[in-house]
Amino acid sequence: MVLRLVIHTGSVADPAGKAGMAVLTSDMLDEGRPHGMRCRFRGLGEHRAGFGASAAGMLLPGIEVLTRHLDAALSMFADVLLNPAFPENEFDRIKKTI
Repeated sequence: MVLRLVIHTGSVADPAGKAGMAVLTSDMLDEGRPHGMRCRFRGLGEHRAGFGASAAGMLLPGIEVLTRHLDAALSMFADVLLNPAFPENEFDRIKKTI
């Protein structure tokens, strides 16, 4: 099952002089977690489980998981969206790549 949350903003809504803000935000969603979202999804024991986010015309965080793991995946997905960590050291590292 693939689930995407569509947030109608993204790179097109970056403030003047702050190009890359939406991309930085989407890249940061996986940071600051004990094992990172991607590792947590792999912990579900499935090769097809995953977490990702992108930003272009929209911010598109999403998950891909087998239906039998949907409850656990939704819980992790909600956690990262409602409680982003954005640790400063990871912010600085990712900011340099954009």
